[in-house]
Amino acid sequence: MQEKQEQVEGKLQEIQEKQEHIEGKLQEMQEKLQHVDINLQVPCPVPYTDVGGKCLYFHTATNDTWLNKETLCIGLDGHLLKIDDANLFYDIVNHVKAKEPDTTYFWIGGSDAATEGDWRWTDYTKVKMGTPFWGTYSMKTPQLQEPQGGTRENCICLNKNLMFYFHDYSCNYEFAGICEHNES
Repeated sequence: MQEKQEQVEGKLQEIQEKQEHIEGKLQEMQEKLQHVDINLQVPCPVPYTDVGGKCLYFHTATNDTWLNKETLCIGLDGHLLKIDDANLFYDIVNHVKAKEPDTTYFWIGGSDAATEGDWRWTDYTKVKMGTPFWGTYSMKTPQLQEPQGGTRENCICLNKNLMFYFHDYSCNYEFAGICEHNES
C-alpha cells in the first residue's frame, strides 16, 4: 500500500512540474504577444482617413453648396457624413480641431428639404434631435435649440464658432464638407 501511495505521489509531483512548465511557457507567450501589434483593419481607400472607426474625407480645398458636396461624396463612393453616435461625434470634433483648424463650416448629410421638420440623413434614416447633437440658436439665446431656420434653412452644418454642434443653414451656402465612405 505504501508503495502505491508513493507511486501516486510521484505521478502527482510529475504532473505538477509539467503544469508549472506549461504555465511558464504560457506566461512567456503572453509577454511576447503584448509587443505584437496586429492590425487586421482594412485601411481606408484614398482620399479617406480613419476617424472613430469610419472612413472619412474632409473636403476643405473648396467650399460649395450642400448638394454639390453630396455629389462630390457620391463620386468618391460615399455620402455626406451621418453622425448618430456621440462617441463618433467626439472623435470628429477632435480630428477637426487637430487637422482642420482653419476651416469653420462643414456640411454633413442631414436635411429636411423634402419635408419641413422631418430631418433625414442621406440614407433616409431619421436625424436624432436635441442634445448632444444640436446646438442652441445662438450664444445670446441659449434657451432656443436648433433647428430654428424653418423653410429657409434645410441642411445641417457643423460650425466651429458654435462648438461644432449641428445647426441648420441654407443649403445654398458654400462650405467645406465631410464625406463618409460607403461600407462594403
